[in-house]
Amino acid sequence: NFSIHGIYMIFPITLLLNILYMICNKIDWYAIFLLSCEMFFYVITMNKITYNVKNIGLKIIILLLSAIIITLFFYTYLVLITYTEVSIFIIICMLIYFLFSDDSKKDKIFIAISIALAFTIRKKGCEMLLPLFLPIGLYKSYHDKKKLIEYCKFGAIIGIILLGILGTNYIIDDISGWKSYNEYNIARSKYYDYYQTSINNLSETEREVLYGKSDISKSDLELIGKYYIGLDNSIKEKIVNLVDIYEKEYKKIDLMQIKDNFLEFTKDYSKELICVTLITTITIIISLIKKNEKKLYLILEIFFVFLLIIFYLLHKGRIVEHVMKPLFFAQIALNCMILFFNEKIEYNEKYYKIRSIIAIGILLALLVFINIRQIYKFKKNVFFANEEKKQYEYYKNNKNNFYIQDVNAYDNDIRRITIIKDNNVQNYMTFGDWSAFSPAYYEKIKNLNANNLIDLCLKENVYLVARKYGVIESLRIWEQNNIYLTKIDEIDVNYIGYDVYKAYPK
Repeated sequence: NFSIHGIYMIFPITLLLNILYMICNKIDWYAIFLLSCEMFFYVITMNKITYNVKNIGLKIIILLLSAIIITLFFYTYLVLITYTEVSIFIIICMLIYFLFSDDSKKDKIFIAISIALAFTIRKKGCEMLLPLFLPIGLYKSYHDKKKLIEYCKFGAIIGIILLGILGTNYIIDDISGWKSYNEYNIARSKYYDYYQTSINNLSETEREVLYGKSDISKSDLELIGKYYIGLDNSIKEKIVNLVDIYEKEYKKIDLMQIKDNFLEFTKDYSKELICVTLITTITIIISLIKKNEKKLYLILEIFFVFLLIIFYLLHKGRIVEHVMKPLFFAQIALNCMILFFNEKIEYNEKYYKIRSIIAIGILLALLVFINIRQIYKFKKNVFFANEEKKQYEYYKNNKNNFYIQDVNAYDNDIRRITIIKDNNVQNYMTFGDWSAFSPAYYEKIKNLNANNLIDLCLKENVYLVARKYGVIESLRIWEQNNIYLTKIDEIDVNYIGYDVYKAYPK
């Protein structure tokens, strides 16, 4: 059985985690793997920043300052972790490492391998920040054609490595059965993230023609919208056809939608935008005062790439917090590194001591200003983790039953990890999450002698778990499929609580 954590990832990492789960399924290898990646690249980057500092006192000051910069805007660090954030974090560390590298063969090999690892973990997060390597490469080869050619060759090697990973993964996906799922997954994301509103704005006649060509119905779309794809396997092909036909015949650039996305973006990320603008402006002013043309070009190029990424995301209509936060962090971290460290430190110790003390004060003030709301978020995260543990305890005490956790029962903005989790309790699954629609999902319900979720819920010992005081949208879906749900128990988990339902045919 594939690990449910393998969704949206390149296959080799999934395979590694599956092997570790088989060796010992009482340890959350998913969390340990992600934390280890972050800590390893964090330590390597810190070492690179302080490599040229000879004075131990100054080294400690710069290490402290660097640590504040690198963790300042990285909201997920050691609290909320997904594959996207870890992939982006590795790329950010490599950007800083590249800035400070001495262009040795060892450095280049390490950077290439690290980019490959980030790409393997989550290629979308990696792809977004790869353009930021270009301005740093141009900066380091300023007025040096030999170095420029050298960096072009280096970029070509990395490109070949990434193409190799893509090709290998494509072959393995095709053999393993993940390819067809991923095609559906991409189509579903396009429809619900980008195209649903514009399709609904079409005239009724145009919509009917579009639905007819793709052989999809409104009830099919509702099932997909509620994530109940398990009810009909043919819906996968229908949603792929719908997206393909819409892109060929109806898709148009909606300037008003981009404008709305921009207004929403500036409202939600006003503090981060102020910080990015402030630190960029300060760095530009200092470069102008010192008449450092090389550094000025670097800052402007990095800021230009940052704007391109923002405009791309606005155009796509996908402004997601776990992408935006690391992106802001990357921009500010690079600016701070260039502003405070990008000179020969060993020859200016007194100068750097004064600058470092001032910088620590400024960054600590920003840390308090930006991250004070994270105290509340962290408490909320701990609260949901405690809820989860109580549910696991309930499932453990009822091992003969099988429980389906309704996606509507959870706060989708809360992503939590647990270092130690008893994975021996295998009598539950998340129903409605992305993980539910992998090959592992279909395999799991087949192991219970069911062909789909309706069959599964009619088994003697299968139950639905949903939030006690929430709106249980799934009840209506079940009723549409001639399934009646009766409350038979409840799980007492602090403030919210969860009800347990048993399904019966009407």
